[in-house]
Amino acid sequence: MHKGKSVLSLEINRDQPVYPQIISAITGKIQTGELQPGTPIPGSRQLAEGLNVNRQTVVEAYDRLIAQGWLQTSLRKGTFVNEALPDTSAWSNGKGHQISPKFDYKHFPQPSQLEDMSGMYWAVKFDDGFPDPQMGPFQELNAAYRRAYIAVKRRGDIIHGHPLHLQVIGELDKMLRSARGVQVDPDHTCFIRGGQMALYLIAHCLLKNPGEAIAIEDPGNPFFRRSLQVTGAELVPIPVDQDGIDLDALSSAAMFKPLRAVVITPHSQYPTTVTMSLERRKALKDLAEQFRFAIIEVDLNGEFWYESYPDSRLVADNRDGNVIYLSCLSAMMPPLSFINYVIGPVGFITTLRNLWQTLDNQEDLILENAILELMREGILARYARRSSASYRIKRDHVASMLRTYMDNLVNFNVPRGGLAFWLTFKKPIDTNTLLEQLVQQGVYVPPPAPYSFESKDPQALRLGFASLDDASLEKAIKTMRSIMREM
Repeated sequence: MHKGKSVLSLEINRDQPVYPQIISAITGKIQTGELQPGTPIPGSRQLAEGLNVNRQTVVEAYDRLIAQGWLQTSLRKGTFVNEALPDTSAWSNGKGHQISPKFDYKHFPQPSQLEDMSGMYWAVKFDDGFPDPQMGPFQELNAAYRRAYIAVKRRGDIIHGHPLHLQVIGELDKMLRSARGVQVDPDHTCFIRGGQMALYLIAHCLLKNPGEAIAIEDPGNPFFRRSLQVTGAELVPIPVDQDGIDLDALSSAAMFKPLRAVVITPHSQYPTTVTMSLERRKALKDLAEQFRFAIIEVDLNGEFWYESYPDSRLVADNRDGNVIYLSCLSAMMPPLSFINYVIGPVGFITTLRNLWQTLDNQEDLILENAILELMREGILARYARRSSASYRIKRDHVASMLRTYMDNLVNFNVPRGGLAFWLTFKKPIDTNTLLEQLVQQGVYVPPPAPYSFESKDPQALRLGFASLDDASLEKAIKTMRSIMREM
């Protein structure tokens, strides 16, 4: 690679076209303030000699810079940086184009997120409760996608458009009737990409007037919380106990605020993993009917259930029309986990579908065909059963280790569903110090503060176990016990 340098300190790579490099270098120096308005620029002959390039190449670059308004020429005086350019102090120093806006706009704060430690090595890394990526039907989906692509190309169909929702809904209905007791009907169902996007749009349809509120679980999902906040709703945190969301607190809130909805995760509450009792589910529906608010039932990991009978969803008995159910095609792996569906009353689903199609009216026909094949062949259902059986064995093993090594330090319930344990400390402890000492031993645990509505320390930890082998789990639990005993 040969490089040349001019009086402007321009560097060029002779393996690439030269004149675009000259344009980029000069505009970059103007943006960073190194070349101020009115500064003279070397003549084309002088710059060509300094760079050891053809003069016509420099002339072409100058002509384009003049046409774009970066440079200007003056007869018998030469070429200069255009004096009509804005004040270069508005540009960042060496970082490109960063101009402060001179118009009003909404300010959105940094989204809530769990600490990102993905770039570090860990001897043992607990996650937030995600499936083991090795247990999803990757090969089957890959093969089905290739077949779908060939079929679509052979028929001459366009790749985006002509959604297969009616066919997908038919297969989804077969899966959910047996697995969750949920009936899926085309008029009551809307597909939306992304769980957070779906929740945002649901709330957007429900909120009609300023000052309306949405109740949320506390502790709860920080990503869902942020999606609801940007709708402009007032969020009302409601405590969670061993049977789910506290209905006395919810009832008190509904008396004093115009609640439009309550967002719950009754199957396996996030993050505490508790399952809402049947009695409380019935009482919640009665309360929703009394105060006329919607129940948004979020069930994104519903495949992972360890009892011999399916857990009853609130939407399964929705004669009152006050339940909106949000789930995904399969939590086992992306892109299946990115495809979410919403089930609810016909009128609401119609307006939700209209809103979604206003924002995004394209469908991936190839992906839908591939997923449809996996559903028709029973592959998704088979993998769900197989992975749930494996996760149940691992869940029981983790529970056994926690009883053996941590019984005098933490309280926990064995989750009936989901892929995580929620440990609450028996005695107060400095959670940050605990996490820091675990990091020193190569063990990562997600910080629990984001689960709290006010980012307070809940004196608890959430341990996702699905991706860890037994040896790693035992090592991490022993390490945690040792540190907590010393503290």
